[in-house]
Amino acid sequence: MLEVQVKGRSPRLSKRLTCQAVRFYASMLMSTRLMNALDITVVYKSLDPGIDAEISADNKNPPRSFDVLCRPNFSRRKTLIRLAHEMVHIKQYATGELKEYIRFPNLMKYRGEQYNMNDTWEGDDDYYDSGWEIEAFGREYGLYIRFLRTIT
Repeated sequence: MLEVQVKGRSPRLSKRLTCQAVRFYASMLMSTRLMNALDITVVYKSLDPGIDAEISADNKNPPRSFDVLCRPNFSRRKTLIRLAHEMVHIKQYATGELKEYIRFPNLMKYRGEQYNMNDTWEGDDDYYDSGWEIEAFGREYGLYIRFLRTIT
């Protein structure tokens, strides 16, 4: 079964609701078999300026253990949307669609295409145009709305 833990505290989102959201998003994005092979920890903590949320993963290929780092001071709505966005990335990493190279930290591979972040990356434009971000931004709001329907 999908293991979900929460560390730190969000004043606007309970640990119970955080776990419920992560499980819901996972169930919408991946197979039961894959979902049940994952361990996800949501960590509410202060992050560097300009970073709302991010994930880190274990070194397995594909990874199975993830930390979702999220600012604790967001509204409930923004936190749930950020969690949905990061869960899309977790799906991408866990299925092998998205890969980072440990020995070459500036290389990424998304759906078989390699990206060199030094050579081709030109700030925000490339970030928003990358396939993995298009998918994450494209799915986050729909996942959020569908989750709200399950809790109201």
